[in-house]
Amino acid sequence: MDTNNNFNFNHDNIVRLLKNRWNNNKLEKYISNKANKTEYNPPNSNKQIHTIVKYGTLNDYYRLFLLISKFIDGNNNYKKHYYIQKIIQQSQNDDDIYENIKYLFKKKIKRTIAKRSDIRNSANNEFAKLYYHHIKKHILDPNPDFVIGKYLDVGCGTCDKTQLLGSLLDLKKNSIYGIDIEGWSEYFDKNKNVTGIIFNTYKENELFPYDDNTFGIISCFMVLHHIKNLSHTLKEIYRCMKPGGYLIIREHDLYNNIDYMITDVEHSIYDNISAKNSDKKYEYYSRYYNWIEWDVILDSFKFDYIDSNYDTSKYIFEVSPTRYFYGIYKKTNR
Repeated sequence: MDTNNNFNFNHDNIVRLLKNRWNNNKLEKYISNKANKTEYNPPNSNKQIHTIVKYGTLNDYYRLFLLISKFIDGNNNYKKHYYIQKIIQQSQNDDDIYENIKYLFKKKIKRTIAKRSDIRNSANNEFAKLYYHHIKKHILDPNPDFVIGKYLDVGCGTCDKTQLLGSLLDLKKNSIYGIDIEGWSEYFDKNKNVTGIIFNTYKENELFPYDDNTFGIISCFMVLHHIKNLSHTLKEIYRCMKPGGYLIIREHDLYNNIDYMITDVEHSIYDNISAKNSDKKYEYYSRYYNWIEWDVILDSFKFDYIDSNYDTSKYIFEVSPTRYFYGIYKKTNR
């Protein structure tokens, strides 16, 4: 985690921005959540999980349990809790815990009938349908004359979700764009642009290779918290977006160091499961915010709030352990 991006999160600025959709009770809850003073231990400290267990609340421990349990086979939560508790108690550090989770995850995959690629494709389709629903409900239906024209996904990874969402928006492949940082990961570099959309790479702090006022919709799915120079990236998004265009983000809603460490653990589990070279673990950058702070940040770059909520495709509403949320914002000229 880093603090290079400094934004104005003072009380008056938050009240000014949120006064029409926020009450004093929520403001007090925000201040209370931010007040947790547990020391932040970074991923390479190798002691994040034990810190969460020792200093977190019961709810924090439950979120940690939910996070780890999805990598373990079976539907019996009592048995899963026993395994997780045993792993944590018998492990000296995070690396030991991650190795155990990796072992249990491999057992789960072996017992899964569907291929991993099929599971991933199903998840991508579900994701694209969910965000098409958000776009239709909050952008297209209220604005029948709005024309997307071109769509850009910043931090597109393999471009699978980019292509699927663009297709649902009835865009041709030459109107669907994806961009990502050069060398973000070996996996992404190897598998990018197999979908046929227009894909570009860029280097950190460079301008995007697009003209001004090009895209009607720009998305950033779980990307912005990994960008060191966030101000530069948001300026580029604003520049490339058509007047009256829309920005869609998916981010974590996090308030304090326990929240940050639980989210680091999520990143680290995926990192350990997929990493072929153990020396490259924990080399990612992260700077986390909550949905209130994202509103403040994007307001300062002249994006007006349209809608936001916790992100779930479950029939029974369920907030993820690291609290994914979506936000939709409109470019203004103020």
